[in-house]
Amino acid sequence: MFDVALSSAGSYISLATSFDGAFSPDHIIDGKPDSFWLTTGLFPQEFILSFASLANISTVRIHSYNLKNLHVMSSTENKPTNFTKLTSKGTITLLPCIE
Repeated sequence: MFDVALSSAGSYISLATSFDGAFSPDHIIDGKPDSFWLTTGLFPQEFILSFASLANISTVRIHSYNLKNLHVMSSTENKPTNFTKLTSKGTITLLPCIE
């Protein structure tokens, strides 16, 4: 299946609230299983993934540790504005946990 969220498909991170310089938000979409985005600072931590063109998305896959809340939102604007909430999850516990 073609992954429209990868940087190789033309997608890019248009905003990230914080990150460690060695683990940039671009790692979210690089397709490498051994890279990751490391956040710093206060909550909430957010990122905006922008696609190369409009896309119909049927599945969203998140690989993460220690999420407190997850909100998936969408926008069809040329710039990332006027978001619509698609789904939300409360505390998410994933084991084993790396800290």
